[in-house]
Amino acid sequence: MRLIKLNVQDRAFDKVISALKQFPEDEIEILEDVKTGPASRIKKFNAVSLKTSGFRFNRDEANAR
Repeated sequence: MRLIKLNVQDRAFDKVISALKQFPEDEIEILEDVKTGPASRIKKFNAVSLKTSGFRFNRDEANAR
């Protein structure tokens, strides 16, 4: 058995799927159908707040580390 990954444009996807479905089910199995594109590539960043009230930065102490 072999595994093939394909990147298929949306306009050709239906043709590829219909061609694969012509094979018997015991020969071809569609494992995953993932839609990629600009909308799915958006990364979401969550900000982290640090409570620094009352903190005093001492440059000499920081340089000593």
